[in-house]
Amino acid sequence: MNIGGYLPAGLMPVMTGYAIDRVGFTAGATGFAVALTAIALAAGAAAVLALRHDND
Repeated sequence: MNIGGYLPAGLMPVMTGYAIDRVGFTAGATGFAVALTAIALAAGAAAVLALRHDND
C-alpha cells in the first residue's frame, strides 16, 4: 500500500470539518468542492500530458 494517497484522502474531510466549524457549512462545503475540483483538473491534465508524451 502507498500512504501517499491515503493521507490526503483522510486529511481533506477532517480539514473540511474544521473549516465548516470556522466559517459555516456553505463556505466550508464550497471550499471542499473547489479543492476537489482543482485536484481533479490538475490530475487530469497531468494524465493527458503523460499520455501525449508516451505516444510521441
